[in-house]
Amino acid sequence: MRVLRCCTVCLLVLALLFCTGCAARDGFDGGEPLSAEELAALQAQLAAQEDGAPEEGGEIPPDATVFWLDGGKVYHVVTTCYHIAKKENVRQGTLAEALEAGKERPCSVCID
Repeated sequence: MRVLRCCTVCLLVLALLFCTGCAARDGFDGGEPLSAEELAALQAQLAAQEDGAPEEGGEIPPDATVFWLDGGKVYHVVTTCYHIAKKENVRQGTLAEALEAGKERPCSVCID
């Protein structure tokens, strides 16, 4: 019984030492925490960059890649827009090409 307790204590000590080593910080300093507003703004900015969508109030450059469907007057700035996401006949080109194809304005879903 005494041997069993000794082995159990040794295993617990080894586990504790191992886990303590796993939690080493490696010199990482995360800086100051963000407020909820700062975090939301940063998430929105990153999402817009990932999607290729212009930031609110920003202009789309003429050489930017946009997407559109035949017919209609709208072009899209993200391929994940639900208006075009599952369509097979999506055209792709620059904003200038979309305007030449008769597209007059950006999709309101894409730019929100």
